[in-house]
Amino acid sequence: MIKLLVVAALLCSVSAVNQRNVRLGGKGGYFTKQATFDNEAALNNIADDEDIFDINQRFTDQHLVDGDVLPHPRGRNAITDTSLYWPTTTIPIQFGSLLPLLAVSGIEDARQEYEMRTCFSFPDRVAEEDYLIYQPRSGCWSYVGKQGGAQTISIGSGCEKMSTIEHEMMHAIGIYHEQSRPDRDGYVVIETQNIDADKVYNFDKYTYDDVDDRRVPYDYNSVMHYGDTSFSNNGEKTIVTIDPAFQDVIGQRRTFSEGDVDMINRMYSCADPLRVSYTCNFDEESVCGYIQDRSGDDIDWIRYVIGETEGKAISANLPLVDNTQGTSGSGSFMLLDTSGKKAGNTGNMASMRLKSRNDKQCLEFGYYMDLDAGSDAALAIYMGTIDQTTGDILTTAPLVTITGDHENYWNIERFTIQAPSYYKLVVAAKTSGFENDVIAIDDISVLDKPCDTNYFVINDFSQLLASTVKGDGVYSPLLYTDEGYAFKILFFPQGSSSSADGYVGMYFALAQGENDNTLTWPFYNHVIRMMVVDQGPDALTRMSQYSNYLTDENGGSVWDQPTTEVSSSWGYASFMPLSDILNTRNFVKNDAVMISINVRDMNAYAREHARAFANQEPAPFAAAPLIKESDERLTEEHKDVNINITPCEQQQGKEEVSTMSTSTVIGITLGCSFAVFVLMSLLILCINQSNKQALMAIAMARSNGSSTYNNQSYEEGKKV
Repeated sequence: MIKLLVVAALLCSVSAVNQRNVRLGGKGGYFTKQATFDNEAALNNIADDEDIFDINQRFTDQHLVDGDVLPHPRGRNAITDTSLYWPTTTIPIQFGSLLPLLAVSGIEDARQEYEMRTCFSFPDRVAEEDYLIYQPRSGCWSYVGKQGGAQTISIGSGCEKMSTIEHEMMHAIGIYHEQSRPDRDGYVVIETQNIDADKVYNFDKYTYDDVDDRRVPYDYNSVMHYGDTSFSNNGEKTIVTIDPAFQDVIGQRRTFSEGDVDMINRMYSCADPLRVSYTCNFDEESVCGYIQDRSGDDIDWIRYVIGETEGKAISANLPLVDNTQGTSGSGSFMLLDTSGKKAGNTGNMASMRLKSRNDKQCLEFGYYMDLDAGSDAALAIYMGTIDQTTGDILTTAPLVTITGDHENYWNIERFTIQAPSYYKLVVAAKTSGFENDVIAIDDISVLDKPCDTNYFVINDFSQLLASTVKGDGVYSPLLYTDEGYAFKILFFPQGSSSSADGYVGMYFALAQGENDNTLTWPFYNHVIRMMVVDQGPDALTRMSQYSNYLTDENGGSVWDQPTTEVSSSWGYASFMPLSDILNTRNFVKNDAVMISINVRDMNAYAREHARAFANQEPAPFAAAPLIKESDERLTEEHKDVNINITPCEQQQGKEEVSTMSTSTVIGITLGCSFAVFVLMSLLILCINQSNKQALMAIAMARSNGSSTYNNQSYEEGKKV
């Protein structure tokens, strides 16, 4: 039995207000006013993100191949060489002592993503001999495969994004670029006329003796693929996709593609990822294992298939699309069956047993609540603790309760939960007796990581585009960081006045909040990540567009305690192309765009993870000449040491080999020998006296009848 007190627990309301303006939604409800922002002088623009290969071309002395790969002195490495595989998928890491906090934040995101999608983990190094060390060298680069010892990944200025670090870590575990595959000519054309002759080698194609595609199809979406203008000498395309639909896809730097994950997992025989996540779209008849409460509720949840489910005269206001795809006339969702039921009836359904390996998880779901005026119908989600043997629900605790009319919109609710190792989710709702009430739920996902700090949803996005021009911006609602700092996001759907044509702009601004007088100012060393969310069906495989920066003294008074409602802002004039939002991935769904913001306090992180930073900075990298295959393998530390040694045969015949005279050397030698003799004599006397005392103690102990001793109380002669 699902033990719930639904009616008593449905207290906290999240109600919507009828409005005509474009609606900005987020946790806590909807906001009635669409504010425009026209103070362009308050916008502080950050330089646009650069790709890995554009960054590296500024450094001509790195001796890199393929744009960001450092060759090992033994020669070129290849992923078919299993000696270059790591022996385990647990690879220790360390931060260079000079690594900037923005890079540290990106590394944290990258290693979390590896755990979410693969069986790799990258724990802090303790004393392991072989490990990865992240250093702020010139540019972004890595070796391919395991090299042994302290293996550097360079995270230079501009390389701090999670996706860039994922890319370099994929090199480190043994993966080359996508367009270097043996079969690449069936998918792309390399336009060598747009590449300098001395850089064409970066587009070399390998053979199957070097690389193995692991039965993963050619992946235009791979984070390992060059962009279409990489190494261009004239701004024209250097890679043209044979299928034009993928021309603007190659070179994405968002996160792993599904093909990238398949490649990693097949190389290292991964079964499940380290962190267990869960997404249910209710597309299958099995409804992801959700079951009805057959003994403790009044009504059922039914799987409603648009255009197919018949015989249920529930309401004339049923949605015409589901939340998964948002395609008119198709899709499915779970609907509360209120046909012919009375006010106060409840319906409960419980998930299958869920698992958590992290102390915090991100719960997200879509819901549809179109209620008649005056209706007090409600929807709630509960955490159910379970019997670990039978799986029966023992207790429930409310996570969120939603009431009020939310009109004919699919809405998103998202928040971080603290889950036990095993649990169940319970979806509960109650009726109000109004015949046109509609309560539905879709796309329940649980990711084994905390949610971003906050989010908001812009509904009726097409109307927003139609009602704005370049320079028109819209404020988000007032949002708060985990520490209590208030902020707003400024979003320019057609771009700010300084945006490149066709790009949207996005900025972060501190705002006056209720906690200002109790907080620490200035607002330094916080990583701000702003994201337009890919709302694809599987929350785990989404590829959202994001950019991030670190707040510091370069912002001047921008990071001081706000003295006006909203401070000046920092962000990106050219955040992403509007055409990408409209035409790629699932950035727009049900005519809504979701914007997510994460604020990470790196002051706290540095305090809590101090041991992860190297105590001593290794010597700067210096490229070494290639050595023969038979030569002894060199570690990076060996390559960085230069010692001039004069061979002995070249010193023959020279009168002065040292500036110290022979007599001086003899005197020092005799003095040291005498000192050593005195010290050794004293040591022998001490040992002799100690042995006498010990023998006396043993004799006394034996006279008392004891034959075994506790080493920690030897002198007391105690028995064990």
